[in-house]
Amino acid sequence: MLVLELAPGQLNWQHLSGCQKDAANGLYAQAMASFVQWLATRYEKLCSELKEEHAVLREAASTNTQHRRTPGIIADLALGLKYFLLFANEVGALSEAEAEGLWMQGWRALGEAAAAQFQHQAAGEPTRRFRELLSAAVASGRAHLAGTEGYEPTSPGAWGWRLSWEEWRPQGERVGWTTGEDLYLEPEAAFAVAQRQGRDSGDPLTITGKTLRRRLHERGLLASTDDKRQVLTVRHTLDGSRRNVLHTSSNFLSTPSTRPDQPDHEPRESHRYKVSVPPLWSDQGFITRPAPDHKPDQEPQLGSGGQIPGEHWSGNGQEPDHQPDQRTAYSCGKPG
Repeated sequence: MLVLELAPGQLNWQHLSGCQKDAANGLYAQAMASFVQWLATRYEKLCSELKEEHAVLREAASTNTQHRRTPGIIADLALGLKYFLLFANEVGALSEAEAEGLWMQGWRALGEAAAAQFQHQAAGEPTRRFRELLSAAVASGRAHLAGTEGYEPTSPGAWGWRLSWEEWRPQGERVGWTTGEDLYLEPEAAFAVAQRQGRDSGDPLTITGKTLRRRLHERGLLASTDDKRQVLTVRHTLDGSRRNVLHTSSNFLSTPSTRPDQPDHEPRESHRYKVSVPPLWSDQGFITRPAPDHKPDQEPQLGSGGQIPGEHWSGNGQEPDHQPDQRTAYSCGKPG
């Protein structure tokens, strides 16, 4: 899912009202019906080449910092936009220059959305969320970690202990033990504490404890596992008992800051979509610069502000209610 955020005041309500009026007058329905008819005459050839075209766009949308599904989402949306622009050009609604301009604008917008997607994915990534919730529980006194002998660890104040009458006392439930560079979590207790912390904050973990362990391992957050028993927990003597624990590093609860006021990608990546816009037309395949199926009765004449006069528009003879540089952004899925 591609997440888009709109802050208060960002939506142009006057523009939206005009779009709603066009929708009520059937303009969008007419455009979609014509688009479907246009696709139907080319459907077999389109389907045979769609996979290759999707792969090209997916590669163009790829960056090293993205979730691996993000480029595919961008390619899906870009394909819908691309074929709609080709359709609009072929039926005479857009000139080649206008189609290319909207394609570049659309690709850049998709690139910006993809870059912003990283923040949403990072915030919802379960291992990160688990670490944040467990850290919050320790900091708030809902949980603590002890030394390997069960007493207060080094720097007890950082591990959920409070000084009372010159004596360190543990707060909340014990979720693990720490010593030196190692941290051992009691899996069930740590998961339960994190779940409660998440529910109280309105954003609980959405995976099971077993799945969480696998994700921790996949992300390299476990310092060791038991290969002999083929399990992710290790056996270690803690507080006088042999226990099955998750072995992590002592900085496990120190999750890195996302710095929301800073970009989550390298500066060069913020311009990737602007300088690497895939061509709207290609020399081979379905996406060639097509000769129109028909020519309009007369070449469209641009009026003031670059607007096409009303007689060249379908839909009850109404003129568009906005300038070309304010065109409605089409939300299209993969054709077919």
